[in-house]
Amino acid sequence: MHDLSTQSVRLEKAAAHLRGGRLRDAELLYRQVLAEAPQHVEAMRGLARVAERVGRLDAAALILRQAVSGALDHAALHAHLGELYRKLARWDEAEAFCARATALDPALVDAWYNLGVVAQVQGRFETAQTHYERVVKLDAHHAAGWYNLGHVLMALEDAAGAARCFERASTLLPQEAEPWVNLGLAQEKLGAKNQALAAFERALALGVSARVRYHIAALTGRDVPAGAPPEHVTAVFDEMAERFDRHLVDKLDYHVPEKLTALLLHQRAALGEVADLGCGTGLCGPLLKPHATRLVGVDLSPAMIAKAQARGTYDELHVGEMNAFLASRPAAFDVALAADVLVYVGDLQPLFAAVRRALRPGGLWAFSVEGHDGPGYLLRATRRYAHSAAYLREAAHGFDVVVLEETMIRREAREPVTGYVAVLRAPVG
Repeated sequence: MHDLSTQSVRLEKAAAHLRGGRLRDAELLYRQVLAEAPQHVEAMRGLARVAERVGRLDAAALILRQAVSGALDHAALHAHLGELYRKLARWDEAEAFCARATALDPALVDAWYNLGVVAQVQGRFETAQTHYERVVKLDAHHAAGWYNLGHVLMALEDAAGAARCFERASTLLPQEAEPWVNLGLAQEKLGAKNQALAAFERALALGVSARVRYHIAALTGRDVPAGAPPEHVTAVFDEMAERFDRHLVDKLDYHVPEKLTALLLHQRAALGEVADLGCGTGLCGPLLKPHATRLVGVDLSPAMIAKAQARGTYDELHVGEMNAFLASRPAAFDVALAADVLVYVGDLQPLFAAVRRALRPGGLWAFSVEGHDGPGYLLRATRRYAHSAAYLREAAHGFDVVVLEETMIRREAREPVTGYVAVLRAPVG
């Protein structure tokens, strides 16, 4: 017979060790309980939390999966396992276990929240809205629920509803900048420029300067930076990675990879060693790989690189900034390509110089930009830069301009966005 009082004392001590960060002591006590009671749910959950704290999410999930097999009606256990699967980006399992948790206990806020996250990541915004609304109904002080509901409503083009959610989140998190940033974006969408600027200024005071100054520049046209802040680009594409291909190809009528590949193959049938700059999920990969001896991709977003890796078409993939990557590979490539990437770069000259150094003699540099008819470049309200044809020719100093042609880059709000696709050639000698 097991001494239940001893087990209880051990669990209390283990929980105290876990709270204090003494993970080895906590693990030892949890294992002592499990040695006597192998299916003790709270000991298994505690052991899983220890694994979580050291980043061993797969191990934690295995522990909880075993626990669930002996506790099929334990709602909190299902919710905990569902949250782990959500952190592991195992969306179907996350949804299944969180749904089971809410069926067992409809008041489990965390389970509803994780269901919302899964639906949001997958682009099922109406479903995500329903889940987050349940979260804030059950817990009106759930700041993350209000914040994510605001994001979902923005995706559903309900800027007024989003603004209300971000206002609530900013009240609950007064020292956090992100609710204010997104409140500014919602107010901007509503045409309330002064309110948007006030929200951005509040965020600026809380310390996210580069990204907020970028939003202010897009709104006012003043003090336009040379490029989008890397943290902004990373955040946008990490969040979009799961639904990026569907959104870009199906909704925005995006075919730049095909256009650039065709232009390159018109110049040469064999592309040699190719650098795909800002490769994203790897949409260009299947088009380039049959003609390349080696295909290397680089992107700021770890989530996008993970998607590109899953395609299996790249010989190398790197998370990083493209100028720094190019600087590390002098005269390494026969072709460099950037599809829908330079819309996040205003001043193109440093990048073009880096590309020129990374190309072998006679190498090709293919890219797309959004276009405009004025001088130089500008930052649009979409947070994307547009460049004039004259500016592109100026930035191409040191290259031969092989192709520079106007084309439709994508659609925005169902309207065509025009720009340029180009192929430049590096000097032969």
